[in-house]
Amino acid sequence: MTITDFDFVSYAEESDNTGPVIATYQGTVAAELTCKGVSANLQLIDCDTKLVVSKIAVADLVSVDGLTYTFTQQITGANMKKSYKGKLIAFDTNNAADTAIKELDC
Repeated sequence: MTITDFDFVSYAEESDNTGPVIATYQGTVAAELTCKGVSANLQLIDCDTKLVVSKIAVADLVSVDGLTYTFTQQITGANMKKSYKGKLIAFDTNNAADTAIKELDC
């Protein structure tokens, strides 16, 4: 399992500085022939404390060719007027040892 691409796309606030932040990420995951259950989780991490603020399963991993999967996913978090970064964890649901992790810089 390899994360070949993982990028921050956009940031928004649900309502003017009071509602949750909404971050959008996109990426590409490359699986091996033996991978039968490709899945991924997206995390929003506080840049100061390094704590996970929010976690969500990537809803739509779209298979391009049976080995390559792409996604665009939104994740929300509390609007604490802080900096956040994304972290992607891709894995084979049938083989926990087959995991890839990529974390963006703050």
